[in-house]
Amino acid sequence: MPKNMTTKEAMTMGTAGFSAMLAIIRLEEMGLSKENGEVLVTGATGGVGSVATVVLSNLGYEVVTVSGKSSSSEYLK
Repeated sequence: MPKNMTTKEAMTMGTAGFSAMLAIIRLEEMGLSKENGEVLVTGATGGVGSVATVVLSNLGYEVVTVSGKSSSSEYLK
């Protein structure tokens, strides 16, 4: 769990939110930055992907989403 996150905060995010945040934190540790350009989120209509899309967008990243569900195109806009 990230050092600045309380147990209660982790519980409110659920497993998908927690997994998305861990992935984003790790990507940033590996050099991901807004200046690098777009960030691709695959599986963007699933739990982890949808949370990652919202969090990255809220952090100021330009997010490009991909999903295998053609019926979800409006949701991803």
